Amino acid sequence: MKKITLALLMIAVFCYGQYGYWGHYLLDKAYEENPGFLMPIRSITPEMESLGEEMTGLYSDILSNMSFNPALLADVTHALFQIDFANQKPLEPAYSSIFPFYNYADNCMFVPPYYQRTIHQEISPLFRIASAFQAEKIPANFAFSYELIKYTGNYYENYSYGGYQYGYDAFNERAMDEAVIQVPEIMAAGDDTKSKLSHKLSMLSALKMSQDISAGIKFSFFSDHVDGDYRSFQRNNDDETDYENYYDNTDTRNNKINQYEATFGVNYENEFDRIGFSGGWITGSDKQQRLRVDTSYYYHDQEDYLDYECFYKNSNSSLHQENWKNTGNTGFISINGSHVIQNFNLLYRVEYLLNQTDISNNGQSQDTAYYHSSHYDNYNLKYYFYENQSGSHENRTGDGIRDQSRYTIGLALQNENPKKNFSLGIIYQQYYSDKEVVENSLDQRKSDNFSELYQWRQQDQNTDLKFNRTETIRNLKIPVSFVFHSKNGWRLRTTLTKIIGDREATESVLIKYYSYLLVSNDEEINKHQNELYKGTPEKESIDRILFRAYVEGDFSENITFFVLFNDLFVSKGNEYRYYNTDSDLLNIGNWKFGLEFKF
Repeated sequence: MKKITLALLMIAVFCYGQYGYWGHYLLDKAYEENPGFLMPIRSITPEMESLGEEMTGLYSDILSNMSFNPALLADVTHALFQIDFANQKPLEPAYSSIFPFYNYADNCMFVPPYYQRTIHQEISPLFRIASAFQAEKIPANFAFSYELIKYTGNYYENYSYGGYQYGYDAFNERAMDEAVIQVPEIMAAGDDTKSKLSHKLSMLSALKMSQDISAGIKFSFFSDHVDGDYRSFQRNNDDETDYENYYDNTDTRNNKINQYEATFGVNYENEFDRIGFSGGWITGSDKQQRLRVDTSYYYHDQEDYLDYECFYKNSNSSLHQENWKNTGNTGFISINGSHVIQNFNLLYRVEYLLNQTDISNNGQSQDTAYYHSSHYDNYNLKYYFYENQSGSHENRTGDGIRDQSRYTIGLALQNENPKKNFSLGIIYQQYYSDKEVVENSLDQRKSDNFSELYQWRQQDQNTDLKFNRTETIRNLKIPVSFVFHSKNGWRLRTTLTKIIGDREATESVLIKYYSYLLVSNDEEINKHQNELYKGTPEKESIDRILFRAYVEGDFSENITFFVLFNDLFVSKGNEYRYYNTDSDLLNIGNWKFGLEFKF
């Protein structure tokens, strides 16, 4: 038992030791990031996904490119309809070990056998549909695309760690004879669910302004709602020892994203060259709520067969309610085009994105605790007791702003020979983020101790925390794709993508607090202090290879069947996603299949 206690203590010290300001937690740290929030909505076909989403606009795929520049929809000469389905296996978190405690960054403290899984996970759409067609009476083309994600899984992930069994010690060795093991009455219940419902809808229109010039417009809507509910309840009774132990922990979280996008595009094209311009505006909000309620109760009343009568009672309750709201706007512009060089097509794309997000959050917490212990010494005829009751209440508000920018430069070379088709791309992308949040906390605490002497203390503290974080991500992706044709008309595309990149981040917190303390002997303590903490700069590199395979074949002249095996092989390395890549792995669980109809 001593070894276990020491191990848990060392883990707790490790978690707290990572950040100097863990005692002054930041509410903004518990905000769940969604990478799709205030980003352009792009509907990517499985064929384009086999090359990589970064190749959008750098490969001849009209159903994907029209979401990048809606003016390209004008090139559609016949009706298209495509539907695909995917398994919804979420990517596993890249945790190589389980830490039973969480540090301040997750704004929670949790013990085994649970650790918190991020509520946002990358999940493939349940299905996606896209269609493009020509109008009959007007010189315009129309299109739409829709994606649905509907998933239910675990909010917390349960791990077996060889826990304690009644009648056994911490090492699962029998500590009592089987004949005398008496299992107490146990009542237990729980809930551990998380549901996600996401919609992406785009509607497009384009028309030919002249023989060489076309224009288009796209309106998109994105909503993402995630609900998580966790409850753990247990009650143990043992009438022989007059013992009772009870706890009930609940954790509920709701995330709601709603955003809207308008994109405009023009395109010029002649026999050898094509150049297009597009730009758009995104506005949206992300509202999140979290409620945690924890209660526990312990009671023990025992008459010792020697000289003591003992009584223990302990109860705790806490309620934490937190709210976040991020609202913002994103503007983006892009240039894309192509140039024919003999039997090759040279494609290029440049895109710049600028985002500003207003941040606001607030939270309330209330904690109460009561402890009582007493025993009577029959031998010395003396009664001993100790009683403590305490409580705290905190109100917290925060406001801030986040500026983000991203630019992408891409080139691709694609041959025009249908029997020996290949494409080579090189895409460089750089992302920059600068966040500043100021939070204010009003904290009131009171404690009363009853024993032979009565003591009390009350503390009021006003704290201002100014949080700054900057982050830069750079990556270079080089996809190489080959298409192999069979005699019966089936086609196999294999794509190898080399990824090289790095990430750098720095953060700091300036804490200003004024504390006013009263104690029972009428002593007053005033404390005004400033503290500045700078976190260790985060640096991460990436060097890895992805392999994807895409197979398609014609059932008839108008129907094509396709299958995509996405990230079929993942090499060693790190990436800014939830891959567990401690070793090379073969993954056949991430796939899509579908049909395309031509009319």
